Amino acid sequence: MSFTRISVGPSPTDPWAGFYIGVDPADGSVDRTAIIPNGDGTYAIAVKSTKFSQCTEADPAAVQTATGVVTDGKLVRTKTSRRCDGTGEPVAVEDVAYERDPQTGILSYPAPSDGRRLVAHRINK
Repeated sequence: MSFTRISVGPSPTDPWAGFYIGVDPADGSVDRTAIIPNGDGTYAIAVKSTKFSQCTEADPAAVQTATGVVTDGKLVRTKTSRRCDGTGEPVAVEDVAYERDPQTGILSYPAPSDGRRLVAHRINK
């Protein structure tokens, strides 16, 4: 059996921009995160989670959208709203700060349910 590192490290043009995937070891959910520069120093952030603890068991998946701003070397996700699948009403979500490892480009951030650290690997170049 062999393992291949899928994180591609920081982008030479923008260290935050990219497509990331992370697996929550507590529940096995998969988060797909897109971070896109807006051109004004902010970022558009979209997250699709296969299971989110604040969503009902019937439809546990969710989509989150946010604006990101780099502050003190972290990408702070602000103005976040979440919509659980099967519902039409988005709800506001607390701010979260992404940290990025400068060598690997791996993001880490606190889980909204209990604050434990989650990681996401950038899978694009």
